Formats: sequence, C-alpha cells, structure tokens
Amino acid sequence: GITQIRIRLISEGNGIDAGGAFPEQYLTINNELKPYRLALNEFKQPTGDWVKKKVTTEQVVKKLTAIQLSVTQVPARGFVVIDNVAFEK
Repeated sequence: GITQIRIRLISEGNGIDAGGAFPEQYLTINNELKPYRLALNEFKQPTGDWVKKKVTTEQVVKKLTAIQLSVTQVPARGFVVIDNVAFEK
C-alpha cells in the first residue's frame, strides 16, 4: 500500500546547520524487492520562506550523520524493507 518514501540526508551536531531543512528526494516504490539507485545530485534542500539556512548536498554528505527514510503517505498500510544502503562512485 505504500508507493512513495522520502529520503533525507542529515548532518546533526557535526558543524552543518540547515535548520531542519536537509536535502531530500522522494522515491516511488512498489511491492517488488529490488535495488533502487539514487543520484546524490538529485537531492535538493526544500524551498520556501521557512528555510532559513541554505546548505548544499555536498556539504551535508561530507559530514553525514544519518539517512532518514519516511513514509509521507497518509493513510498508509503495509511496510517497507530497507537493506544494504551504500554509497558508490
């Protein structure tokens, strides 16, 4: 029942202050267990008046502390399995 997740790159307490508005990307998923590949240059910081601190994806990746995966679909049923998150050049 879940068709989309948000992936957010986070650097908390490591010299990067984005005011909670870290680079993110939405990924459309389905019920197949398969690998997904995301390009780092596709992660963008949200835009709007509430975003006070501008950061680039490169700044955050250099001091990355977490990757946050969120289901933003409401209502949502089911579950998402995440295995083997990796970075490659």
